[in-house]
Amino acid sequence: MDNPWQELVYESGEWVLTKDREAIRRFNSKKANPEHRVHLESLPEPFIGSPATAKVVFLGLNPGHSDKDIQEHRDHEFQNALLKNLKHEAQEYPFYPLNPKFKDTGAGLWWTTRLKHLKRACRLDDREFSKRVMVIEWFPYHSVRSGLPNEIVCASQKYGIRLAQELSCKDGVKIVGMKAEERWTRLVGIKNVPFLRSKQNSTVTNRNMEPGAFEEIVRVLAT
Repeated sequence: MDNPWQELVYESGEWVLTKDREAIRRFNSKKANPEHRVHLESLPEPFIGSPATAKVVFLGLNPGHSDKDIQEHRDHEFQNALLKNLKHEAQEYPFYPLNPKFKDTGAGLWWTTRLKHLKRACRLDDREFSKRVMVIEWFPYHSVRSGLPNEIVCASQKYGIRLAQELSCKDGVKIVGMKAEERWTRLVGIKNVPFLRSKQNSTVTNRNMEPGAFEEIVRVLAT
Protein backbone atom coordinates (compact mmCIF):
# COMPACT_ATOMS: atom_id res chain seq x y z
CA MET A 1 0.00 0.00 0.00
CA ASP A 2 1.45 3.35 -1.06
CA ASN A 3 2.19 5.85 1.68
CA PRO A 4 -0.38 8.67 1.23
CA TRP A 5 1.63 11.01 3.46
CA GLN A 6 4.10 11.52 0.62
CA GLU A 7 1.41 13.80 -0.81
CA LEU A 8 0.86 16.02 2.23
CA VAL A 9 0.77 19.71 1.36
CA TYR A 10 0.43 22.94 3.31
CA GLU A 11 -2.35 25.01 1.82
CA SER A 12 -4.35 27.97 3.15
CA GLY A 13 -2.83 27.56 6.62
CA GLU A 14 -3.67 23.85 6.86
CA TRP A 15 -1.77 20.57 6.74
CA VAL A 16 -4.18 18.03 5.27
CA LEU A 17 -4.24 15.41 2.56
CA THR A 18 -6.47 16.33 -0.36
CA LYS A 19 -8.26 12.98 -0.04
CA ASP A 20 -9.09 13.75 3.62
CA ARG A 21 -10.13 17.39 3.38
CA GLU A 22 -13.86 16.96 2.71
CA ALA A 23 -14.25 14.20 5.29
CA ILE A 24 -12.58 16.36 7.95
CA ARG A 25 -14.80 19.32 7.04
CA ARG A 26 -17.92 17.17 7.47
CA PHE A 27 -16.61 15.74 10.74
CA ASN A 28 -15.93 19.18 12.21
CA SER A 29 -19.30 20.55 11.10
CA LYS A 30 -21.06 17.94 13.25
CA LYS A 31 -19.09 18.65 16.43
CA ALA A 32 -20.76 21.10 18.83
CA ASN A 33 -17.89 20.78 21.31
CA PRO A 34 -14.89 22.71 19.91
CA GLU A 35 -12.49 20.43 21.81
CA HIS A 36 -13.60 17.54 19.60
CA ARG A 37 -12.94 19.38 16.33
CA VAL A 38 -9.88 18.48 14.29
CA HIS A 39 -7.07 21.04 14.02
CA LEU A 40 -5.18 21.22 10.75
CA GLU A 41 -2.77 24.02 11.63
CA SER A 42 -0.27 21.43 12.90
CA LEU A 43 1.22 18.60 10.89
CA PRO A 44 -0.69 15.34 11.29
CA GLU A 45 1.08 12.61 13.25
CA PRO A 46 -0.42 9.29 12.12
CA PHE A 47 2.67 7.48 13.37
CA ILE A 48 6.00 8.27 14.98
CA GLY A 49 9.05 6.07 14.51
CA SER A 50 10.52 3.75 11.94
CA PRO A 51 8.57 0.63 10.90
CA ALA A 52 11.87 -0.78 9.61
CA THR A 53 13.62 -0.76 13.01
CA ALA A 54 10.83 -0.68 15.61
CA LYS A 55 10.63 -3.61 18.01
CA VAL A 56 7.74 -2.34 20.13
CA VAL A 57 4.78 -0.62 18.47
CA PHE A 58 2.24 1.26 20.56
CA LEU A 59 -1.33 1.69 19.35
CA GLY A 60 -2.92 5.04 20.14
CA LEU A 61 -6.07 7.01 19.36
CA ASN A 62 -5.06 10.39 17.93
CA PRO A 63 -2.54 13.15 18.66
CA GLY A 64 -3.60 15.91 21.04
CA HIS A 65 -3.64 19.62 20.32
CA SER A 66 -2.52 22.84 21.96
CA ASP A 67 -1.69 26.30 20.64
CA LYS A 68 1.93 25.53 21.51
CA ASP A 69 1.91 22.75 18.90
CA ILE A 70 1.04 25.19 16.14
CA GLN A 71 4.06 27.36 16.93
CA GLU A 72 6.41 24.41 17.31
CA HIS A 73 5.35 22.90 13.99
CA ARG A 74 6.43 26.11 12.30
CA ASP A 75 10.00 25.64 13.52
CA HIS A 76 12.02 24.59 10.47
CA GLU A 77 14.10 21.88 12.16
CA PHE A 78 11.18 20.33 14.03
CA GLN A 79 8.94 20.53 10.98
CA ASN A 80 11.61 18.82 8.91
CA ALA A 81 11.77 15.95 11.42
CA LEU A 82 8.00 15.47 11.22
CA LEU A 83 7.99 15.52 7.43
CA LYS A 84 10.84 12.98 7.24
CA ASN A 85 8.94 10.77 9.64
CA LEU A 86 5.78 10.96 7.51
CA LYS A 87 7.77 9.85 4.47
CA HIS A 88 9.60 7.06 6.37
CA GLU A 89 12.92 8.75 5.70
CA ALA A 90 15.93 7.90 7.86
CA GLN A 91 16.92 10.23 10.69
CA GLU A 92 19.17 9.98 13.72
CA TYR A 93 16.20 9.81 16.12
CA PRO A 94 13.37 8.02 14.29
CA PHE A 95 11.09 8.55 17.30
CA TYR A 96 11.74 12.29 17.07
CA PRO A 97 10.17 13.37 20.42
CA LEU A 98 13.20 11.71 22.05
CA ASN A 99 15.65 13.85 20.10
CA PRO A 100 17.32 16.07 22.74
CA LYS A 101 16.82 19.06 20.42
CA PHE A 102 13.06 18.63 20.80
CA LYS A 103 12.87 17.69 24.48
CA ASP A 104 10.98 20.88 25.38
CA THR A 105 8.34 20.57 22.66
CA GLY A 106 4.87 19.37 23.56
CA ALA A 107 5.58 16.03 21.91
CA GLY A 108 8.94 15.73 23.64
CA LEU A 109 7.54 16.42 27.10
CA TRP A 110 4.52 14.15 26.61
CA TRP A 111 6.38 11.12 25.30
CA THR A 112 9.38 11.44 27.62
CA THR A 113 6.99 11.26 30.56
CA ARG A 114 5.09 8.26 29.18
CA LEU A 115 8.16 6.25 28.20
CA LYS A 116 10.74 7.18 30.85
CA HIS A 117 10.12 4.09 33.02
CA LEU A 118 10.37 1.80 30.02
CA LYS A 119 13.55 3.42 28.71
CA ARG A 120 15.15 3.22 32.15
CA ALA A 121 14.29 -0.47 32.45
CA CYS A 122 15.81 -1.19 29.01
CA ARG A 123 19.02 0.71 29.83
CA LEU A 124 19.14 2.21 26.35
CA ASP A 125 20.18 5.73 25.42
CA ASP A 126 17.74 8.07 23.68
CA ARG A 127 19.15 7.43 20.22
CA GLU A 128 18.96 3.65 20.37
CA PHE A 129 15.62 3.64 22.18
CA SER A 130 14.15 5.94 19.50
CA LYS A 131 15.04 3.36 16.86
CA ARG A 132 13.22 0.59 18.67
CA VAL A 133 9.86 2.18 19.54
CA MET A 134 7.01 3.40 17.39
CA VAL A 135 3.43 4.58 17.84
CA ILE A 136 0.59 4.29 15.33
CA GLU A 137 -2.50 6.41 15.90
CA TRP A 138 -6.02 5.30 14.99
CA PHE A 139 -6.67 8.78 13.58
CA PRO A 140 -3.87 11.01 12.24
CA TYR A 141 -5.04 14.56 12.92
CA HIS A 142 -4.93 16.63 16.11
CA SER A 143 -7.75 17.49 18.50
CA VAL A 144 -7.88 18.72 22.10
CA ARG A 145 -10.06 15.77 23.04
CA SER A 146 -11.15 12.81 20.97
CA GLY A 147 -14.72 12.82 19.74
CA LEU A 148 -14.01 10.10 17.21
CA PRO A 149 -16.55 7.45 16.22
CA ASN A 150 -15.54 3.81 16.02
CA GLU A 151 -15.71 3.79 12.23
CA ILE A 152 -13.12 5.23 9.87
CA VAL A 153 -13.46 8.98 9.36
CA CYS A 154 -10.98 9.68 6.55
CA ALA A 155 -9.18 7.70 3.84
CA SER A 156 -5.65 8.09 5.23
CA GLN A 157 -6.56 6.04 8.32
CA LYS A 158 -6.42 2.92 6.19
CA TYR A 159 -2.67 3.29 5.76
CA GLY A 160 -2.01 3.40 9.50
CA ILE A 161 -4.30 0.44 10.04
CA ARG A 162 -2.50 -1.56 7.35
CA LEU A 163 0.87 -0.62 8.85
CA ALA A 164 -0.26 -1.85 12.27
CA GLN A 165 -1.55 -5.10 10.80
CA GLU A 166 1.70 -5.75 8.95
CA LEU A 167 3.85 -5.01 11.99
CA SER A 168 1.68 -7.24 14.17
CA CYS A 169 2.69 -10.14 11.93
CA LYS A 170 6.39 -9.27 11.82
CA ASP A 171 8.79 -11.52 13.73
CA GLY A 172 10.48 -9.86 16.67
CA VAL A 173 7.91 -7.05 16.98
CA LYS A 174 5.69 -6.61 20.03
CA ILE A 175 2.40 -4.68 19.78
CA VAL A 176 1.23 -2.81 22.87
CA GLY A 177 -2.07 -0.98 23.17
CA MET A 178 -2.27 2.47 24.74
CA LYS A 179 -5.76 3.58 23.73
CA ALA A 180 -8.70 2.68 21.44
CA GLU A 181 -8.80 -0.99 22.41
CA GLU A 182 -12.23 -1.59 20.86
CA ARG A 183 -11.15 -0.11 17.55
CA TRP A 184 -7.82 -1.93 17.26
CA THR A 185 -9.01 -5.34 18.44
CA ARG A 186 -12.58 -5.64 17.19
CA LEU A 187 -12.59 -3.42 14.09
CA VAL A 188 -9.03 -4.03 12.92
CA GLY A 189 -8.65 -7.55 14.30
CA ILE A 190 -5.28 -7.23 16.02
CA LYS A 191 -5.53 -9.92 18.68
CA ASN A 192 -3.64 -10.89 21.84
CA VAL A 193 -2.43 -7.36 22.47
CA PRO A 194 -1.71 -6.20 26.04
CA PHE A 195 -3.35 -2.83 26.68
CA LEU A 196 -2.52 -0.39 29.43
CA ARG A 197 -4.83 -0.88 32.39
CA SER A 198 -5.76 2.77 32.75
CA LYS A 199 -7.78 4.54 30.05
CA GLN A 200 -6.69 7.93 31.42
CA ASN A 201 -3.03 7.26 32.25
CA SER A 202 -0.87 6.42 29.23
CA THR A 203 2.39 6.04 31.14
CA VAL A 204 4.04 2.71 30.37
CA THR A 205 4.87 1.12 33.72
CA ASN A 206 4.79 -2.31 35.27
CA ARG A 207 1.77 -1.40 37.39
CA ASN A 208 -0.15 -0.10 34.40
CA MET A 209 0.11 -3.41 32.52
CA GLU A 210 -1.06 -6.94 33.05
CA PRO A 211 1.38 -9.25 34.92
CA GLY A 212 4.45 -10.08 32.86
CA ALA A 213 3.68 -7.68 29.98
CA PHE A 214 6.10 -4.94 31.02
CA GLU A 215 8.94 -7.44 31.48
CA GLU A 216 8.18 -8.88 28.05
CA ILE A 217 8.43 -5.57 26.21
CA VAL A 218 11.63 -4.74 28.11
CA ARG A 219 13.05 -8.07 26.92
CA VAL A 220 12.03 -7.39 23.32
CA LEU A 221 13.50 -3.89 23.35
CA ALA A 222 16.75 -4.94 24.99
CA THR A 223 17.40 -7.85 22.63
